[in-house]
Amino acid sequence: MGLWRDWRDARELARRARAYVDVVLEEPSSRDVQWLAEQSTHGDRARMARELRYAHRAVGLIAAQRDALDDKTASAVAHALSAAMPLVPPVRAAERRDVTREWQSRMRLYGEALAQRGGDGRPMPRLARVLLEVAGATVAPPTLDHATAILDARRVVANEALRKVFGDAALPDDRPPSAVRARVG
Repeated sequence: MGLWRDWRDARELARRARAYVDVVLEEPSSRDVQWLAEQSTHGDRARMARELRYAHRAVGLIAAQRDALDDKTASAVAHALSAAMPLVPPVRAAERRDVTREWQSRMRLYGEALAQRGGDGRPMPRLARVLLEVAGATVAPPTLDHATAILDARRVVANEALRKVFGDAALPDDRPPSAVRARVG
């Protein structure tokens, strides 16, 4: 029965990861796209929407890596996100490889920004700086603060979705987290 249970658990994890990724893939608000486009891409809303999508997806993946109750969650989310990346928004088959390559490049930049040490230690301003730099914006304090607020709002959405889909931590006082199996809702 162990093989059957493992298969069933893997399917359930994949289903939950897809549900979480559905939230991560939600389109950025047109107001955020417009504001960021005015700050950076000389009004190119399409380019800014694409960059903000990448940033939202990076924030969603980072939330799963940092805040999930189980190490398998981040891997399942990464797999589901990679499968969905070239499909949302719909991309022509000839462009899918470019979208995947561009996503990997952005994720590498966001990962490097998270790994940086120094400064105030808060990750969202570092991620917002990457977003603005990739989009060609001048990274001035008011612009950085606003971009940070946009990404921080996405982090909140991602964390709420993570808890809703994968469950809240419920740890007894007398046992270490490693000794408790995750309870999912």
